[in-house]
Amino acid sequence: MRQQRGFTLIEMLVAMAIFTALISVLMLGYRQGLLLWDKSQRQSHQWLDTEFRYSLLDTLISQAILSDNQYEKGLYATYFIGTSSSIKLMSAAPIMDITGHIRPIEIKATKENNTWQLRYREGARHSDYDRGITWSEDWVSLFSDLDNVAITYLAPPFPLPEELDIKWLSDKEKLLYRDKATWVSSYNSQQRWLFPLQIAIEFGDKNGKHKWLFTPPNSPTAWTMEAYEDE
Repeated sequence: MRQQRGFTLIEMLVAMAIFTALISVLMLGYRQGLLLWDKSQRQSHQWLDTEFRYSLLDTLISQAILSDNQYEKGLYATYFIGTSSSIKLMSAAPIMDITGHIRPIEIKATKENNTWQLRYREGARHSDYDRGITWSEDWVSLFSDLDNVAITYLAPPFPLPEELDIKWLSDKEKLLYRDKATWVSSYNSQQRWLFPLQIAIEFGDKNGKHKWLFTPPNSPTAWTMEAYEDE
């Protein structure tokens, strides 16, 4: 009868070494998979977070109110003041109040410690340009750690009337007139009694450069008593 032969110690050690090597390769692949999954999750959260902030700004601007405010005696215009670093307007979709309650809002880019941030605040309810705006001292940070921020405005056409001679206009007055829509670095609704056609907010962060476009309303919106009703 043939005697059955078992594994030698050398064979066991070789088998264990091969098994250990395979487990190490599998664990390395598993760890890399976990890292990739974690990275994709963080990128997904960042994207959703960014989209949420875009949605907030889009709602604020799309619900802007084209009401008349008296800037000067006998001169009425809607409230909109835009510069290369800030936007002020009246909105019916404030972030910190119920939608439908009209508040003055301000979006402002500020630079601190070599980085930019985009901040937001509201004025008191029932306040406007006519009665005076009481701005909140509390700012909400929409974005931080930005490389740069720039705000521009697509100004609507405003052709020079035939009866006016451009040579008699001041440099400031010349800026009011344009034959076609033009991107400008500042926009005041006193010039046309209208919102700009579009608002662009450009900024850079660790994920690259971004350009967001927002479209304000282009038809008058009347004030309503419902908007002023307290809860």
